[in-house]
Amino acid sequence: MRRGAPFMTSKVMMRLGEFGFSIDTASYSALSTHTKAKIGAADRVGKNPARQFTGWDQTKSIKGAVYPYWRGGRKQIPAMRQMVKNGVPLLLVDSLGSVHGYWYLESLNDDESRFSPDGIAQKWDFALELSYYGERPPK
Repeated sequence: MRRGAPFMTSKVMMRLGEFGFSIDTASYSALSTHTKAKIGAADRVGKNPARQFTGWDQTKSIKGAVYPYWRGGRKQIPAMRQMVKNGVPLLLVDSLGSVHGYWYLESLNDDESRFSPDGIAQKWDFALELSYYGERPPK
């Protein structure tokens, strides 16, 4: 990764593509992983459906907050939104250096609160939904 890349600090909790989640910027407070077996069913006359394992699917949910006046600024949520709009699988790496493969950032929900007298939010909550793409980058 480049030194000085946007939204990066030396204390990164997790990195999704070039976006770094950290205590100083967009920190997450909850990380959920859902893994599901995919079982296909074929109907049979007079019998129960024939079932077969066809693979698996995995999703992640990340919830956190940005405090725009703390350090990260107001550009972080718009940067996440652009990542959703780009529709490109992004490499997910945790703070221990473990690589979790490539993930689509499928959705972003955000809520602004604690407004200053000039109408600017002091807290910006976010929730991200990711779906697993695979171990290798797209071609």
